[in-house]
Amino acid sequence: ANIFLSTDDDIIILDPEAEFFSLVHLLGGAVIRLASGSDTFINAMDVLKHGRSDDDDPVRIKCDFILTLVEKALGSLTGQQRTFVDRCTRELLIESTTTGKVVTLLDLYNKLKAMRNKEAKEVATCLELYVLGSLNNFAQPTNVDLDNRLICFDIRDLGEQSKGLAMLITLDAIQNRVAENRKRGRRTW
Repeated sequence: ANIFLSTDDDIIILDPEAEFFSLVHLLGGAVIRLASGSDTFINAMDVLKHGRSDDDDPVRIKCDFILTLVEKALGSLTGQQRTFVDRCTRELLIESTTTGKVVTLLDLYNKLKAMRNKEAKEVATCLELYVLGSLNNFAQPTNVDLDNRLICFDIRDLGEQSKGLAMLITLDAIQNRVAENRKRGRRTW
């Protein structure tokens, strides 16, 4: 509260016990509840407008992240599967940066499923749980205010199946925010 009231700095809270709701609401912040069945969505494929540093390529960074995410979701990938995930992700993100269209894991799923290769279709089938199934909180366009000065990520009610992926995506969103703030010369707590 002291930092919020005495500075213009951004504050991001990762709240494993749901202890900060009252304070965050009182200060006009955004509480982002991540849980199975929640109507809160964070798009795993949201891309930084700029790289994390001047020589970074945001598409390359996000491709690497999505590859890590898919590998975490599926357990492991063959070399060929990794190539298909990277290729499809890169094509979608390049299209997104030129057209402004928001792409999601559903687009990646559909692109992999449409490929003629058996390996790509297997990856798509394995992603179904995270795209069409009960763990689809990260396969939709972001519908929460990630630009609020005070953000609290409530992770208390994450199920065991989604906890690892949710933490990866949440930390990616936090890292993206910190990088954007650094470019703007803004401090983040």
